[in-house]
Amino acid sequence: MKRDLLWIITFFYLVLPNLIFLLAWVNPFISVFLSLFFLYIFYQPSLFKKNSSNGSFTGIHIFLWFLAAGFCYYAGVGGMQPQESDYFKHNLLIHDLIVKPWPVSYVNKDYHNPILCYYLAYYLPIAWIGKHFSFTAAEWAAFIWTSIGLWLGLSWLLRMTRSVWVVLGVWLMAGINYAYDLIRYWGLHCGYNMNFSSDEKTLNGNVLDQYLLKYSLNPGIVLQQGNTEILLRYEMLWSQLCFVPQHFIPALLGLGWISKSLQERRNQDIVLMASLLALWSPFTLVGLTPFIIFLMYKTPWKTVLSWENAAGLMYTFCIGSYYLSHFPQTQVGSIFSSFTTFSNLAYYLLFIGLNFGLLVLVLGVTSYRLIRNQFLIPLSLVVSWLILVSFIYVGYYNDWLTRVSVPAFIYLYCMTWIIWKQIPAKKSISFLGLSFIIFLGLLTPVRNFTFLLYNKLLITQQNNIGSNIRDPHQFGEDMSRFNGRNEAEKKEHIERQYLGQSDSFFVKYLMKK
Repeated sequence: MKRDLLWIITFFYLVLPNLIFLLAWVNPFISVFLSLFFLYIFYQPSLFKKNSSNGSFTGIHIFLWFLAAGFCYYAGVGGMQPQESDYFKHNLLIHDLIVKPWPVSYVNKDYHNPILCYYLAYYLPIAWIGKHFSFTAAEWAAFIWTSIGLWLGLSWLLRMTRSVWVVLGVWLMAGINYAYDLIRYWGLHCGYNMNFSSDEKTLNGNVLDQYLLKYSLNPGIVLQQGNTEILLRYEMLWSQLCFVPQHFIPALLGLGWISKSLQERRNQDIVLMASLLALWSPFTLVGLTPFIIFLMYKTPWKTVLSWENAAGLMYTFCIGSYYLSHFPQTQVGSIFSSFTTFSNLAYYLLFIGLNFGLLVLVLGVTSYRLIRNQFLIPLSLVVSWLILVSFIYVGYYNDWLTRVSVPAFIYLYCMTWIIWKQIPAKKSISFLGLSFIIFLGLLTPVRNFTFLLYNKLLITQQNNIGSNIRDPHQFGEDMSRFNGRNEAEKKEHIERQYLGQSDSFFVKYLMKK
């Protein structure tokens, strides 16, 4: 039986950091059993069988590799180009993983000697290389590891859409963000200062931050809820790679797994795969919820009882216990009380409408029959999910919303391009209408991506964030003393996002001593 090479590489890519975590963080009585089981899965041909319609690696995949490596290079992965503001955290976290013994804990009386508690999967292979070789090797490992992950993700998009042009289109698409500029201009012209996100919710300071603020981030809306400001913003997909590859890459690979499982009508590994993705990004795993629901709807329920899922359930207990040791978030809640004012409700409806509402409406008008026959249930789940998660906010920057929405937007953009390709040319009004909406969705991301690339080619190193894996201590000695990038982050004690309690169940009973 021929095996699906893309799926084998993807599975190994997802499993590798989980194996490192098991062997370095978890009690050997549990970790050895689960590690051997993960390796045993490679000998199960049914999991990796190749469907004849999937095809093989071709020259297009070579092109996608160079594309992925180029994106990662200009995103600053590995420090070869100026890096985005989140690399203050990335570099310090990797440095801690390199220089401190595993499992990582800190001597910090303020938090009663906490452990490092974060989504570690993306960082562990990079840190392992750095720990056994050098900081320079870790920087190269970061670049290669991230490039492989993005290449796998783009390859899955190619398999799902069967068009390299659709892959590029999905990568450079977003909501109708250009309308924010027009509305802001109109508001100022009429004497109104529109309550859109600005410097108080983002970094300010050096030149790099200024052009990143202008060219890397989607515009958003700030809701005023008492003394709390709640930021609503969806980031562009390529921007997700620049800032948070640890969330974006598993979103792509998770959708690849779902698409393969749907094609083969199998759910024997659904719990196993969910448990592997959890260490990568719990936000991404939550974001895959509508697709997992659709997968369960399309597959027999009885087949979910499998040895793979039994092992996944055991591993889920380990990962869940690890995350439950995390210090509680200080800013968590819903936005419903914001709707007591008409302006907040209007801002919210504008936010939903511009980011996906208008696109879905035009899709329904121009391609109702096609959607009803092929996409009705998944599209309904995706739209409902995007609305549901927008009612919740977590953290000062509301990272919850920008991360859990990524899988849904990837699917929505893929579906948009597929429908656009299938509209008969003779239906000119439908074709032109959808084309215009796609054009508006491409306008801001393509413009911003072009300017960002241009600026990165010209920007000098003195405008970099001043941090790298070798010397990341500009904002703290270690992650337990990460004192934030501005006064607001210091006030919020943002270092709590990366720490776990030393008296937790995981530390007492499951963590390796």
